[in-house]
This record gives sequence, structure tokens and C-alpha cells, in this order.
Amino acid sequence: MLFLLYGPDHYRLSQKTNEIIESYSASKGYPLDCVHIDLFYQKEEDFWGVVSQQSIFDRSKIIIVENILHNIQWQKTVQKHLSQLASASHIFIFIEKKEITSRNTFFEALKKNSQTYYFEALKGLALHNWIKSQFERYGVGVEPRATQKLVDYVGQDTWALANEIQKLAAFKQKKQNVTVADIEKLVLPTPEAEIFKTIDYFAAGKKDLALTSLQQHLMSGENPLYLLTMMTYQMRNLLFIKTKPLLGPADLGIKPFVFKKAFALAQRFSVAQLKNIYNSFLKADLQIKTSQDDARQVIKSLVVFPAHDTNTSNAL
Repeated sequence: MLFLLYGPDHYRLSQKTNEIIESYSASKGYPLDCVHIDLFYQKEEDFWGVVSQQSIFDRSKIIIVENILHNIQWQKTVQKHLSQLASASHIFIFIEKKEITSRNTFFEALKKNSQTYYFEALKGLALHNWIKSQFERYGVGVEPRATQKLVDYVGQDTWALANEIQKLAAFKQKKQNVTVADIEKLVLPTPEAEIFKTIDYFAAGKKDLALTSLQQHLMSGENPLYLLTMMTYQMRNLLFIKTKPLLGPADLGIKPFVFKKAFALAQRFSVAQLKNIYNSFLKADLQIKTSQDDARQVIKSLVVFPAHDTNTSNAL
């Protein structure tokens, strides 16, 4: 079975990915093994190695493939074998976390052979309706003016909005409405978590400060998976910057102020270190989504036992 998930709304895309994993695991009666391939830094051989690998239990796997438009040779090979992959016992989830504006023959072929889901960046009425629906999931209502206040405070990032909605819903009782006053009381008017501070400490090898910063995020009620997603996203930015030094923020799709901070941080690592860290973050993401392990402890372990030696980063 083939799934294609794409678009700039990372939160809803991630939710759909989880939904697919849970649905197929439930249908099998046991949790399916999940393998994550990121074609930004992994090779075509890594993908085919996973596909051809035999399980001693002869079980199906869920194979998640990100950055599918990064590797042209992989696209050509996969396009020739789409029908075989579609009929295989494995479930393939192909992901591209951005808009696809230019015509791509592989992408078009994949769309025709897959269950396709597009996650546009929500705005206006669509965003307000989505916010309302998320509150309803917790059995809580929200006043119309309060949805606008929440957008004013948090912005249009659905990851950040979902995190604040969860906190607000926990504060209110069932069937009550969230008000403007509730948002002014409980939500900080900052569109992004100060995640760079945590990563800065992490990069400098200051484990105690990194752990303290991380703990502050968690104690403020931020969703652990959201934190991990933000950290993974920023580490991916560092990897982009380090491996593509001639490209600027517009070329990489990174906001200028984020690029400036990320550029400085990227100098503390070698490419190999960034790949190791990024891979460890991806593994942690899968661990949280597919196991009963405590999400907070999984994230803390990334800081306490980092996948790099920061003491030698500047020498590499």
C-alpha cells in the first residue's frame, strides 16, 4: 500500500502519519515495525535494503520515506517499480513537507498510484474552524473572539496552536467555552518556543543547562512531541546549511532570522555529527509514536546521551 503525504502543515501531516500507523497496527493486532528513511542524507541503497530485508516473523513493515524529491536517481528507480511496491506486503508512507509547485513526473506518477493527502497551510476561516474542531476533541468550546486572540498570540503554526489548545482545554471543564480572558491569562504571546536556547546549550556540550532549558519547556505544558519536532526541524536546518553552504535562507526555505541563528550553530558541528544527531532525533520520534515509552524521558535522553562529541566538534 502506498501513501503520499505532502504540504507545509507539518502538524496535520504528522497526525495523519500517526493515524496510518495506528490503523494498520490495529488491523494486524500487533504494532508494526516502523522504519524511517530520510533521502536528504540517506542513500537509495538504504531504502532498497529495508524493502528487501526479510523478517524472521514474516511481518509487514511501515516504511516512512521523507524528502522524496531530494534524490533524483531514487525517484527514477522507484517510478519503475511503483506497481511492485503497491502490491508488496509493506506499507509505504512517502512524505514531502512542503508545497510542490513545479511539475515532477515522479511526483505525478506517485500521486496516481497512492492514497494522497495534501496539507495546506491553514489561514482565515479554515484555520479558525480547525482551532474550533481541536477544542471540540477535548470536549471544550471556544468563543469566536477567542480563536482570533489565539491566532494573534501564537500565529498560524498548527503545532504551536495544538500545544496551546491542549493546555487551555486542560484548564477548562468539559462543555465550557474558552474565552479571550483565558487566553490572555494562560498563553504567552510568543509565536515560537525558545528552542534555539536549548539547542545552543546542547551544541556547546552544556548538558545541565540544556536539560534545565528543556525542563522549563515541559513544565510550562508544552507537548513533548512538539518540542522534539521543533528540535528535529532546527537540526535539519543546521544540516541543510552545513551541506549547502552556497544557498541562502530563501533557497532553503528558512526564515532569515532563523537562518542567522542556525548558521552560527552549524559551525559547531561536522556534517557527520549533524547526521548522527538528526538521525537520533528521528529515531526518538518513532520511539515515541510506536512504543509506550515516556515521551519526556525519551527527549531528555537525547540531551543526556547525545549522539555526538561536542568537545571535538570544532576540530572536525
